[in-house]
Amino acid sequence: MSCVLVGEVKYTMSSLFRENSEERSDEISLSEEINEDEEKEEEETSATPNVPSYEAFSGHTNDKQCNRTMLPSENLDDVFSSIKFGRFHIKMMILTCHGYFAVCSEMMLIIFLTDPLKKEWNVPNMVYPWFLACGGVGGILGGVVIGIVSDKYGRRIPFLISVFILAVFAGIAPFVNSFPLFVFVRTLISVGEGGLGALVYVQLLEFLPRKNRGSCLVTITLSGTMGAVYASAMAWWLLSQYGWRVFMGACAIPTVIQIPVSLALIKESPRFLFVSGRKEAGIAVLKEMARQNKTQLHTVDIDCPTSENRGRMCDLLKPALRGRTLVISAIWLLQCIGYWGVTLFLPEYMHSVGMDPYLNTFSVFLAQIPGMFFAIINIETHMLGRIRCLRVFSFFTCLSLVLFAFIDDVAVKTVTVMVCYFFMVPVFSILNTLTAEMYPTEIRTTALAFVSVLIGLPSLFTPFLSAGVLFSGVLWLYPLVWSACFLVQTFLTFFLYWETAGKKLDNH
Repeated sequence: MSCVLVGEVKYTMSSLFRENSEERSDEISLSEEINEDEEKEEEETSATPNVPSYEAFSGHTNDKQCNRTMLPSENLDDVFSSIKFGRFHIKMMILTCHGYFAVCSEMMLIIFLTDPLKKEWNVPNMVYPWFLACGGVGGILGGVVIGIVSDKYGRRIPFLISVFILAVFAGIAPFVNSFPLFVFVRTLISVGEGGLGALVYVQLLEFLPRKNRGSCLVTITLSGTMGAVYASAMAWWLLSQYGWRVFMGACAIPTVIQIPVSLALIKESPRFLFVSGRKEAGIAVLKEMARQNKTQLHTVDIDCPTSENRGRMCDLLKPALRGRTLVISAIWLLQCIGYWGVTLFLPEYMHSVGMDPYLNTFSVFLAQIPGMFFAIINIETHMLGRIRCLRVFSFFTCLSLVLFAFIDDVAVKTVTVMVCYFFMVPVFSILNTLTAEMYPTEIRTTALAFVSVLIGLPSLFTPFLSAGVLFSGVLWLYPLVWSACFLVQTFLTFFLYWETAGKKLDNH
C-alpha cells in the first residue's frame, strides 16, 4: 500500500514538473518572438531615412490642403526663419526698393510742374487741379485692378505689367505737345504707379523672416524718399536751366532701369504658391532661397491650407477683420489728405512767404531720410513697435505744422517744415508695414489695393481745396488746415489694438 502511495506521489510530482517546464518554455519562446519583432521594427526604422515622401514635397496627394505626413509640421514663418536673411533677400530688396524709388520719383515730379505747365499751355489756376485729379483716378484704378489680380493669379505677372506701364508712358510724357494729351499720358503713368505701389511691400514681405520684416519694409519707404529727393534734385538742377521736358526725362530714367531689374530678379511669392495649392512650385522657391542663402531647407511638412476664395474685397469687412479695416482705413485716408494737402502746392506756398521754392523743397525732402532711419530703429518689437511708433510720428507731424503756420522767421519756418517731413513721411512706411502684416495672405494685396483707393481719393478733392486755401491770401491757414488731419489721425491710433511686430503672418 505504501509502495502504491509513493508511486502515485512520484507520478504527480513528475507531471507537475513537466507542466511547469512546458509553461516556462512557452514563456521563453514568446519572449524570443517579441524580441525578434522589436528588432525587426528597429531595423526597418533605421533602414528608412528621416525624409519626406515624394508626395510630401511635390504636393500630389491633396489639392485642397497641404499634405499631412508623419514629418514635423511647421508654419511658413518658421521655415523662413530657418532659411534666414541672406543673398536672396538682398536681391528682393534691390527689386522692390528700386521699384519704389522709380514710383516716387515719377509721383513727386508733379509738384514741380505747376508753374511750367501753366505757362506752357496757359492753364487757369482752378483748371490745373483737374490734371492732379485725373492722376488720382489712374492711381485708384491701377491699385485696385493690380492688387485684386495679384491675389487671384500671383504677384509676378502683375508686378511686371505695372513696371512696363510705368516705364513706357514715363518715357513718352516729355514729348507730348498738348495739355489734354499730357493729362491722359500722366493718368496712365498713375495706373502703373498705383499697381506697383500696391505690390512692392507684399512682394518683399512674403519672403522675409519674422524678425527682419519691420526694418526691411521701412527701407522700401526710405527708397521712395530717395526717389522724391532725386526728383527735387533734378528740379533744382534742370528745371530752370533746361526746361520741364528734360526734367521729366531725367525722372523717367529709374522707371526704364526697373524693367531689366525686374526681369532678372523677380520670383513668385512662396506664400501665394502654397495658398493657391501650387505646393511643388512653392517648395522650389524655398529651395532656391535656401541655396542662395547657403542654408539647409529642413524636411518638414509645411502647414498651409489652400484657399479658393482669394482676392475678394468684401472679405475685408468680415466680422473678424471689420474693426481693423475701418480704423486703419480712416487713418490712411487722413494721412493721405494731410500729406497731399501740404505737399501739392508747397513750392508755391514757400514762394509766397519769401522762401526759395526749389532749394527749400529739396531740403525738406532731404529731411525725410533721417526720419526714415529713426522709424527703422523704433518700429521693431524691442522699441516702440508699429502702433506706438505710428502714434508718436502722427502727433509730432501735427505739432510741427501748427508751428509752421504761426512762425514768421524764414529760417525757423524752414526748420519746422523739415521737422514736419521728418515725421510725416515715415508714417507711410509704418502704415504699409502694419497693413500688410495685419491681413492674411489670401487678401493681403487686396487690402493694399483698397489702400490705393484711399490714397487716390484725396487727389479728387485735395488739389481744389489746397488751391482754394493757398489763394485765399491767409498764409497761416494753409498749414493749419492740414494739421487738423494729423490731430484726428493721432486720436484714431488709440483704437488700434492689433500690434503685429514679431508676430506670425496669417495665411487665412
